Amino acid sequence: MIPVVVSNTSTLFNAKNKIFNTGEIILEVLPPMETTDLVTNDDVSAFTLKVRETMLESYLKLGFSKVNGQKDEPEQPEVEASDIDTDTDAEIVSETTPLVAAD
Repeated sequence: MIPVVVSNTSTLFNAKNKIFNTGEIILEVLPPMETTDLVTNDDVSAFTLKVRETMLESYLKLGFSKVNGQKDEPEQPEVEASDIDTDTDAEIVSETTPLVAAD
């Protein structure tokens, strides 16, 4: 698996008009992470958390996307890992959780 991290685009996205303004979005391609040793659901859960932590560390380093034409960098709020609100959290699965849906 090759994780890809994108800089925080909140400086470029106009939520009111639902459009992106011009600017520079930074992508970081992280080193491949091996999945061949994932056998159990616990292995998958641990791997998921490791991938998330690795990506979050990169995300915090990348910072905010840059707005085109902006001369001075505005003061950006400090973002802590606990401030990151994701649509979904990593699901912790147990040995009884199936890896493949039954349908």
